[in-house]
Amino acid sequence: MIETVLTTEEVAKLLKISEATIYRQVEKGFLPGFKIGRQWRFRREDIEIFMKERSSWKQRFQFLLDEFQKKGVENNITEKLINQEISKVRAFKKGK
Repeated sequence: MIETVLTTEEVAKLLKISEATIYRQVEKGFLPGFKIGRQWRFRREDIEIFMKERSSWKQRFQFLLDEFQKKGVENNITEKLINQEISKVRAFKKGK
């Protein structure tokens, strides 16, 4: 998987704020980024997550659900598998 890496200028345009604000926010650890030499770089996915996390709670909730579903698909976790695991836990609790 090839990740898109953004420059400070690109992130500033994307967020519609100044590059100076980007530098301040990343230095404070508020904005996710990493340095290569003396230059800051940003993973597009991290910036998208950053933006989604700061939107309304409904959007954030939907984002978390989508991420959960995506991780489930990536790990072959199906509703059937979840139900099987729930059954195992219930059976274990009854056995105690």
